[in-house]
Amino acid sequence: MKKIFKYELFSCTNFSLEMPKNFKVLKLDMQYGNKTMWAEVDLDSPVEQVYFKCLCTGDEAPLGYEHIGTIMVQEDYLLHYYKEVSIGEKLIKSMGGMFSC
Repeated sequence: MKKIFKYELFSCTNFSLEMPKNFKVLKLDMQYGNKTMWAEVDLDSPVEQVYFKCLCTGDEAPLGYEHIGTIMVQEDYLLHYYKEVSIGEKLIKSMGGMFSC
């Protein structure tokens, strides 16, 4: 069964969250003064530790991570969030999502 869950995010740091495997990020935004991520999760999927990085504008984009969204904290202060990509995900994406024989 799929549901939409909300997760509180952290500022400019490396952090991890326990999330069901194969989640889909729907939105990153501020809610009640907190940095928040909404994700569609499959409750039948196993839970895994997911690693994130938060960067400020001008920081170097991290290798091995994909951008999942940006939050405008203030008009002149944005945070950019990245999720670690597994080796399998990197391979599939590098091949255009398809395998050929």
